[in-house]
Amino acid sequence: MLVNYDEFGRIADLYYPYVGLENQTGGNNELIYVKVDQPKEVSELSPTVKFVPRINALQTELDLGKFVITKTDFLDVTTR
Repeated sequence: MLVNYDEFGRIADLYYPYVGLENQTGGNNELIYVKVDQPKEVSELSPTVKFVPRINALQTELDLGKFVITKTDFLDVTTR
């Protein structure tokens, strides 16, 4: 499995079950909207994206002034 994120912390590509097979997102980024005073797409809000090495995750923070939204993406793989 391969998951690629863009600079805004959105999933850009998802290859499953093997790298090189069909891109499950169809090449379209996921769209995340946040509504505080008016709806805005995440890319309009300049999120901070960082990699968290200890847990092998991607953390995205949106500072909306009134509050901060933190989103953490990780992949948990179990083999049988």
